[in-house]
Amino acid sequence: MEFIDGATHDEIAVVACVAAMVGSMGLMLLSGAVFGTSHTRSRVVPRTDRVRGEVSRKVGPKTAGRDVA
Repeated sequence: MEFIDGATHDEIAVVACVAAMVGSMGLMLLSGAVFGTSHTRSRVVPRTDRVRGEVSRKVGPKTAGRDVA
């Protein structure tokens, strides 16, 4: 631990942050390996009342009020 004796607070903070990120990434990879191979899948029921890309309400042109005047 002699390398910490001459380090500033900023250098210690950077080393601790990097260590925390590496540890976090390791835990995510480990949990993905353990829990990521689930055979259950969620089923999404498709909605048949709308065509893909269709808007829910019709919008008129912006100049409709100007034509009356």
